[in-house]
Amino acid sequence: MGDKWSPLSDSCNLVAATSGRKSIDVSKSMCATSGGALVISLVLYLLIGFKYSSNTDISQITEYISQLDASFNMSILALLPLAFVIIMVILKFPILPVLFGGVVIGVLEAMIFQGQTLSQMLTTCWSGYVCDSGFEFVDTLFTRGGIVGTADLIMLFFAAVFFAGSAESIGIIDVIVQLLTKLIHTAGSLVAATVATCIGIVFLTSSDYTSIILNNRLYKETYKEIGLDGIVLSRTVAESTTTIGAICPWNSSAMVASAAMGVSAFAYAPLSFPTWISIILAIIFAFAGKFTPKVQGESSK
Repeated sequence: MGDKWSPLSDSCNLVAATSGRKSIDVSKSMCATSGGALVISLVLYLLIGFKYSSNTDISQITEYISQLDASFNMSILALLPLAFVIIMVILKFPILPVLFGGVVIGVLEAMIFQGQTLSQMLTTCWSGYVCDSGFEFVDTLFTRGGIVGTADLIMLFFAAVFFAGSAESIGIIDVIVQLLTKLIHTAGSLVAATVATCIGIVFLTSSDYTSIILNNRLYKETYKEIGLDGIVLSRTVAESTTTIGAICPWNSSAMVASAAMGVSAFAYAPLSFPTWISIILAIIFAFAGKFTPKVQGESSK
């Protein structure tokens, strides 16, 4: 939920950037869909949980907590960067300066409480943190990050932009739009079509980023013609791509999740209630005309 709903998320910011909206506005637009899906999902998971025994062995969790205590100086002040970012986002400050401020606070805290030097922290920011605590779980959990660690994501983003630009330049997008407009006559059918192509492109390309960019380009003018505010397109694309990647077996997110849990993506996909319910709510709201803002002065055809 946080990956698509948080204004700090890369997916949310990509949706905002490719649709020309602010990330905080995209997040607000998902309150009805993602928020509703969250509440419904919590109830469903609670009901399912009653079917299983509560005799859980927490010894391993206790061991992990002990390993963390032995490896780091734990303090409530470690939450300061997170608190700073959340407060600044609520106050509607620009995302990039807020994230940079959070990083600066985190660096200062690491130097004060964890005994890191400025040189070590600059290296961490560039190539990622390498944990050498002697505990396999802790080392695996914290050895990550850095600018270099995002190289794959950056290359994928550029590839997606290149693919989308090429498809637009040679007229593929125009042809698809012409075919779709023959089938689309209402706001509901437009949102349903957007959901279908978003999910389809994720499964075809194994990339939710490619789907985000392509669908924002594909439907931008169509939403205007139907009379829907562009924020509806942003919300629909966000709801139908980000978490879909986690249930596409050949997507990197699904591969990581499957390896970590020992369960295939197709096995846990039916239980991914927030994913499906938020999409269903987006379609229902569009057909009902609820939480689906229109361009001022126009009505849905």
